[in-house]
Amino acid sequence: MTEIFGRLPDGQRVERVTISGDHLMARFLTYGATLQDLRLKGVAHPLTLGSDHLAAYLDELRYFGALVGPVANRVTCGRMTITGRAHQMALNEPAASLHSGPEGLHNRVWQLADHGTDYVLFAITLQDGECGLPGRRDIRARYRIADMALILEIEVGTDAETPINIANHSYWDLNGRGSIAGHRMMVTADHILETDTTLLPTGRLSPVKDTHFDLRELAGFHAGQGRRYDDCYVLSRAGREGTALVLAGERGVTLSIRTTEPGLQVFDAGGVATGRFAGHSGRPYGPYCGIALEAQGFPDAPNHADFPSIIIAPGSPYRQETRWQFKTSPDQPS
Repeated sequence: MTEIFGRLPDGQRVERVTISGDHLMARFLTYGATLQDLRLKGVAHPLTLGSDHLAAYLDELRYFGALVGPVANRVTCGRMTITGRAHQMALNEPAASLHSGPEGLHNRVWQLADHGTDYVLFAITLQDGECGLPGRRDIRARYRIADMALILEIEVGTDAETPINIANHSYWDLNGRGSIAGHRMMVTADHILETDTTLLPTGRLSPVKDTHFDLRELAGFHAGQGRRYDDCYVLSRAGREGTALVLAGERGVTLSIRTTEPGLQVFDAGGVATGRFAGHSGRPYGPYCGIALEAQGFPDAPNHADFPSIIIAPGSPYRQETRWQFKTSPDQPS
């Protein structure tokens, strides 16, 4: 089902499309190819954070549920060199381009290329030079529901060598309280990427052992008071071949993530405040309202030779598959 969700200030129409299966129902916006809402049968509350107002997505909810890219996360000073040529991306942080700046995929209306009862296909083309990067980039993102899983498949082709690192930026709240309190989490990673004071990678891997970043066993997830999370977990071989992450709520809902990507950015939303914009609860979201779990390549990869490359070339397209698998416990209230 499709409907008009609203119009941008320039008059562009934004549509909302709903897909569903026996257990899951998901709503998406053509603006940002955004996962706007996700519901699980038998659970009274939404599992992701979002809003029913388009204006919210143009402001404080600009990344909520969107696909961010073409280069997700931070790039040092927005600069990189590709095939010997320097490229400059727009800066939206003092020392970095975050999620490709204001021209990023989150801030664009995608084409609704195809949809059916349980799937939707979005498409968009970035021309050579857009976002400060080379090559024509033809991007297709397909979401589909399979039983109790939501699956994202992304493919990008290009006519020139170019960096691609696209991530879904949904915030998860399995308890429906607008808070990460009460969640437990496990990440299959022995290291995170060390970062400097501006959250840019230093190039070194930092062991999680004996730190609050150690989430190798399912345990309470506590943030705040010196325990902040805005870090890229380096998935181990087991995490890349099997379950990368498990998130468990207090009300019997569990989410597990599998992905083809080498990294998983965990962001605790400690700096989030949506001001006058209400979320699904009817109230604005505040700090620590949800957990962003962003499967992706390593941030700032073109500026670190030891990181897995995010450069693609003609004839060698980018492909990503990320699966969010849900389950409910029959002996816990939902």
